Amino acid sequence: MDDVVLDYPIHLIRCLTLRNGAPVLVRPILASDGPAVQAFFRGLSAHTRYLRFFMTLPELTPALLAHIVAVDYRRRMTFAAFARADDGRRLIGVAQYVAADESPRERAEVALVLDDRWQGRGLGRLLLLLLADAASDAGVVEFGADVLAENRAMLSLARASGFAIEPHADGAMFRRLRMRLAPAAVA
Repeated sequence: MDDVVLDYPIHLIRCLTLRNGAPVLVRPILASDGPAVQAFFRGLSAHTRYLRFFMTLPELTPALLAHIVAVDYRRRMTFAAFARADDGRRLIGVAQYVAADESPRERAEVALVLDDRWQGRGLGRLLLLLLADAASDAGVVEFGADVLAENRAMLSLARASGFAIEPHADGAMFRRLRMRLAPAAVA
């Protein structure tokens, strides 16, 4: 981590072990992670990119990249998951929430995407749990997300994580996910 960020939430850095025993480092994203996020995105299959962004982009636009890495660690939080690689660490997953602009910021949209080779190993559930804890600490009480109806893996993960799956106002192509968050523990 080359950045010097005031109020960087180091207490949210986690070393996790997946179901298959693989170690993963999860930490709040830094602005300097932009190139790693772009490389990660380029490495995703076209199908995974479509399921996440509802279109097949060859790479993240500057605005989408900024949306992922420009966070304040309260109203906007992105976790980056890294695995060991021959050349150091490789980004394998990104999970984000963005609180609504309204005041109080009780609702947040959540998004998650994993490297194709790391799907189905429990990483998505762990990232959602970390996001929920961080969001709850920031005063968020509800997560929401729009998901393509064909994204069975995400719908299964959402159901197992406690999300309600509802019809979407835009039609049968989408589903709306909602989940109440547990209140933050008072220290």
